[in-house]
Amino acid sequence: VYMQSPTKNHNLMVDNTGAFYDGGEIITVSNFPDIDKIISPDGLKNLTITNINLSYYDGTRTRLVFSSSNTIFYSPDGTNNLDVNNGLTTFVGDVTFSDDVAFNDNVLITSDDLNPSFNIVGNGEAFRIQQAQGVNGLFMTWYNNNSNRMSYYGHGQSANQQHLWLINEMTGGNLILDSPGIVDVQTGFMADDYYSGDGTQGYTGSCGSGTTLTIKDGLITGCS
Repeated sequence: VYMQSPTKNHNLMVDNTGAFYDGGEIITVSNFPDIDKIISPDGLKNLTITNINLSYYDGTRTRLVFSSSNTIFYSPDGTNNLDVNNGLTTFVGDVTFSDDVAFNDNVLITSDDLNPSFNIVGNGEAFRIQQAQGVNGLFMTWYNNNSNRMSYYGHGQSANQQHLWLINEMTGGNLILDSPGIVDVQTGFMADDYYSGDGTQGYTGSCGSGTTLTIKDGLITGCS
């Protein structure tokens, strides 16, 4: 089948092997009449359709794949991609959200980089965590690379929900507050034990008259 433009400058020809525009193949046929590929006039780009997927090749790399299991979008340089399947959506590469974004399921951020970062640039309430309806307790948790919980920070459950907890669960681990200035506690402070700056535990008991008090960093650590 042969078609020609009114000016006779362009033509379209279709035969049992494919379709050709101005002599350049634009469609290939593997089992006529099932079309499996649409090719750009310059022959560099193509859209491939098979029984199981559809893909677009931009002349350098694949940019789009639709298959029975997932949909993948690739960046022009091939470094980033978005992979959507029935159970998981995966971003590979740097991701920027410039407006409101809603996540209704679990979000996992991983990186092959040894120093990945999660940056929030905003004003006022830049980072917000809201408790879901009908549940008690809300925590931020930290895990090591063996999926063992190291620490958590947040509000307790049921009767303890009014308390804010900062818990270090590492064996032998300390909870360290440090600042170039003074750590200013503007309310009551209660602890099971008190320690001086060198780790000496505060003294428990009573001292008789005429004894010498040992004081470290404003804390009585003993008497003799």
